[in-house]
Amino acid sequence: MEVAEVSRTKFDPYVIENNIRDLREKRKMTQMKAAEEMDMSLFFLAHFMDLV
Repeated sequence: MEVAEVSRTKFDPYVIENNIRDLREKRKMTQMKAAEEMDMSLFFLAHFMDLV
């Protein structure tokens, strides 16, 4: 039995940060509300956004 190759998608934190910010601003959400909606702490979200 052959193992199928899995394509790997590159993880680009800048793209993710921009997408989160754009969606949050379009929905007029605070970082706190966005963190709640994504089921993560505000500390983690803010820390991630500051890293990139």
